[in-house]
Amino acid sequence: MVRVVVKHVTKALREHHDNILVALQLLYKALEVKDAEAIYKLIKFAQGFVDACHHSVEEYVLFSARLGAGSPSREGPYR
Repeated sequence: MVRVVVKHVTKALREHHDNILVALQLLYKALEVKDAEAIYKLIKFAQGFVDACHHSVEEYVLFSARLGAGSPSREGPYR
């Protein structure tokens, strides 16, 4: 089994969040000027990066490591 270094995973996830926030700012601007092509590209980014990449890292790496460390599976980490 691969050992997950949580601080490296959370650092990557923070960088993902920063990139997602930039994309959202661009989406707001594209919506203001009704730039259909930019809106389409940003939606594709969200589908590809956010749904596939970012959420996969959260679910299959970070959450799996948390479960492996003994955290309960049905409760959040702060309960």
